[in-house]
Amino acid sequence: MDSVKEDFYMMVSKECQVPIEPIKRYCEILKDSAAGKLNTKQREAIDEIHYNAARLEQLIHDIVDVQKLNSNRMEFKKDEFKVDEFMLSIIDTCSPMMTEKNIEFVNTNSNKSAITSDKSRLKQVFYNLVQNAVDFVPQEGGKIEIGSNNEGNSIQFYVQDNGIGISEKRKESIFKKFYQVDLSFKRKYGGTGFGLVICKGIVENLDGKIWFESKEGEGTTFYFTIPK
Repeated sequence: MDSVKEDFYMMVSKECQVPIEPIKRYCEILKDSAAGKLNTKQREAIDEIHYNAARLEQLIHDIVDVQKLNSNRMEFKKDEFKVDEFMLSIIDTCSPMMTEKNIEFVNTNSNKSAITSDKSRLKQVFYNLVQNAVDFVPQEGGKIEIGSNNEGNSIQFYVQDNGIGISEKRKESIFKKFYQVDLSFKRKYGGTGFGLVICKGIVENLDGKIWFESKEGEGTTFYFTIPK
């Protein structure tokens, strides 16, 4: 039954992605003024369309990944890489989100240790945590910081933000599958909740741990450890 459900999700995801790609492509064409010069309002509208198309695309990927984790069919591999080079790749991957939202993005990492783990899945964890932070930092003065430390035989990574923080009510449910947040909260801040569920599933499958510290009104720091 799980394989049938996963095949269904894969089919739906592929069909949903078909119209998304041309939407994103034509947005890029319009932004490059290939169809004529845009005024400020038109450019802002195109940016909004592109951003939401990208979010829809990510949602589709997230739904498939949640199903793979539920059925224990997500694949993992082993890569050997340097932490400092990996962290720089995170900056490159996530910087467009920061530029679009005018958020300060800081990499404090100076760790040059080697690690053997699934590089692409770890990048997915970082992307989801950073995307989550982007949803909750202020539009003016928003700041997100990433870094890492050696913790015995593991590397401890973190993503810190100066956003709204997590209320005591939400803390217990933050990593729960299919947790439904208040609809008004979702409308105001965005997000689906899938990203954190996926982060937890990936980290635990890589023999690591994930947790967070947060104070409402001051911000949140997500930590996760991965064996070297």
